[in-house]
Amino acid sequence: METELLAQQLMRTFLRVSRAMRPNLNEIPKGILPMHVAVLHHIHTCPCSQSELAEHIHSSPATVSTMIGNLARRGLVERQPSATDRRVVMLSITPSGVALLHVMQAQMLEKLNLRLQKFTPEECLRLAEAQALLERLFV
Repeated sequence: METELLAQQLMRTFLRVSRAMRPNLNEIPKGILPMHVAVLHHIHTCPCSQSELAEHIHSSPATVSTMIGNLARRGLVERQPSATDRRVVMLSITPSGVALLHVMQAQMLEKLNLRLQKFTPEECLRLAEAQALLERLFV
């Protein structure tokens, strides 16, 4: 298969997956976006600086600063100066951020599990193989 065509098909599929996996909007505070879930997850699993986060999510430092400012005002993340370099801003998730992250992840996992139950064991195996390839594609 031609790589350009495959890239277009994958892009369409990723957009559909992204829409399908959105948590129930009634459970999410207004203004929290799917990208915020990814940011909260990253900070929770790997506390980092704002510049490291910007690099990880492929965004500009200004965009990340604005996003973190919004999350900090909501009490979901905290910013602290680095102990070793006061110019560096370190990020950590608050207990409220962890609670919101767990609710949103549980909703997404429930949706995915319900969809996976429609597949045969063989199809699930093929999806697992495809997942490994996708992981390789993006890592």
